[in-house]
This record gives sequence, C-alpha cells and structure tokens, in this order.
Amino acid sequence: MRYAPGFRFLPVFAALSMACLSACLTNPSGPPAQDPTTITLSPDRIVFTAVSDHVRIDTTVLDQDGGVLTNATVHWRSADNNVARVSDRGVVTAVGNGTTQIFVTSGDARAIATVSVEQTVDSIEILPSPITLTHPGETVQFTAVVYDSNNRIIPGAAVVWSSNHPEIVTVDATGLVTAVSTGTARVTASSGNSSADATIYVDIDLQSRRSHHHYLHQ
Repeated sequence: MRYAPGFRFLPVFAALSMACLSACLTNPSGPPAQDPTTITLSPDRIVFTAVSDHVRIDTTVLDQDGGVLTNATVHWRSADNNVARVSDRGVVTAVGNGTTQIFVTSGDARAIATVSVEQTVDSIEILPSPITLTHPGETVQFTAVVYDSNNRIIPGAAVVWSSNHPEIVTVDATGLVTAVSTGTARVTASSGNSSADATIYVDIDLQSRRSHHHYLHQ
C-alpha cells in the first residue's frame, strides 16, 4: 500500500505534540519565580557627627540561587525618626543625637543598618560680649552656645569656663562672671577641641566718676 506524501510526517508531528504537552503540564507557568531571600547593605553602620548630614545606603537583593534581582522592590523604615529618618530611596539623614536602626525589606528578605548620631563640636558662641562692669562684686551671666559643623546647636554640650585674669574677673562653672578689680580680662568657654572668648572691661572708677558727675549736676 502506498501513502500519500502529505501524511508521511504525521507520526513525527504527533510525537512532538505529546512531548510539548507533557512539558507544559509539568511546568505550566514557565521557569520558577525568583524570590528575594537575602539583602546586603553598604554601609550597614553609619556614624554622623552633625545633624542634617546624610548618607545613602546601597542595597543588593539576591534570590534563592544567589542571583541579583535588579528590579526588586525595597522598603525602608527607621525605628526612631527623632534620631534618623530614611527616604524611600535609602537616604538616611541625621536628626538628633542617639542610636537607631534602619529596617530594610524586600519580599521575605530582611536587613538592618545601625545609625548613630554623635554631634561633634565645631564652634562656640559666647553671649553677651563684650561687656563693662563698674563695681566690685558686680556679676553678669554668660552663655555658651555650641554648634556642630552644620551650625546646628548641640544640646547639653559640656562647657568649661576660665578667666585669664582672675584678679580682675572670676568665672564659675556656669559662666557667671564677677568683677574683682579694674582692668581688662578675657573669659574663655571651651568644649571639645573648640573655644571662644569674651572680653570684659572692669572700670571700678567709672562708677565713682558717674556718682561725682551726678552730684555736680544736682
């Protein structure tokens, strides 16, 4: 018996169709999904020395086979926004002194970065300055304002006070200055590696001259 040429390849076609059907039934949705399993952070520890400083954390998300997921969605959260906040792009900004954690997630993958804010003294301002005292025992309260490198005030910064001429003026640990005798003195406020000076003029005779002038014009 002779077969028509058009039917000669039917058995081969049928075999290929069955193989394709079997493969599709075995893996109907194509290759297995690549799920995030690991996140690496760079850096994973940040120490800020000034409020408003910022650093971006770079992430690498890996699947179960160690492959990089370039389009993985990453979520960010700060445990304490009073210390540091984080944007949805991973930019961490210092807000206030302390330590907190930044939580990073992608799918079921988790990672944590530690952030510390430790303001470092950059400059000091003394208020008021300069000033003149006119009689022994007269006092004036000085205040030292301490700033970091971004000109942000450092609350509670330790300040040490001193007078270069304690025989003219004295200064206590709180910045209270007391006149002793006539002359010019310099009071210094120091904090960390920074310091600032205030000039104080003491003119004991000035008060006497003022009293005498007032007496003459009565």
